[in-house]
Amino acid sequence: VDKAYSVSKYLKDDLKKTSNLDSKVVYNKIEKIRFNKKIKGSNIIKKYNLYREIIILPHTIFGGKQIDILNNLSGDITIFCRERVSFNFVKQNFLKGNVYLWHDCAFYNTFSKSSDGSGVLNAFRKDKESILDSIPNANNDLSYNGYATKPLDELINSMKQYEEINTDRLHVAICAALLGKKVNLFPNSYYKNEAIF
Repeated sequence: VDKAYSVSKYLKDDLKKTSNLDSKVVYNKIEKIRFNKKIKGSNIIKKYNLYREIIILPHTIFGGKQIDILNNLSGDITIFCRERVSFNFVKQNFLKGNVYLWHDCAFYNTFSKSSDGSGVLNAFRKDKESILDSIPNANNDLSYNGYATKPLDELINSMKQYEEINTDRLHVAICAALLGKKVNLFPNSYYKNEAIF
């Protein structure tokens, strides 16, 4: 590796610890004149001169449409994939830039283990990524029910109540595992859940 960059001191230290690789911490500055919260991903190609450097944090990437968008971007592009299936796909099909295999960012949260709690939380998806024939009656799809837009503490406090968590949502499973809960992670409609673990 010629150069390595980390997006935080924590990740710099972790990279050094796991691979003995030194990296420089770089915080991207937001250019307020050009930044627009409402921009759609498809518009990135139309406004390619807007971005000199693009870093895609650990992500699952698949399909020709996604690769076409990535290959039509200009600038210095770095892609982090969070599992080997995406990493191999992007390595084979991405025509420019750098591609790395890295952990999903959710693994970098630190929570106090919570051995208390009782009962089982069923937190299965209600969207097109679900492959379940039937969802349990007592189901609370935490992400669908708004927790994805709420402070993380609310999600954690909700999960702390339980001893065991059944889910097909990746980040719910990661959070539950970090809390020390018994987790049963079910597959989703594509390889993501199985590939990450």
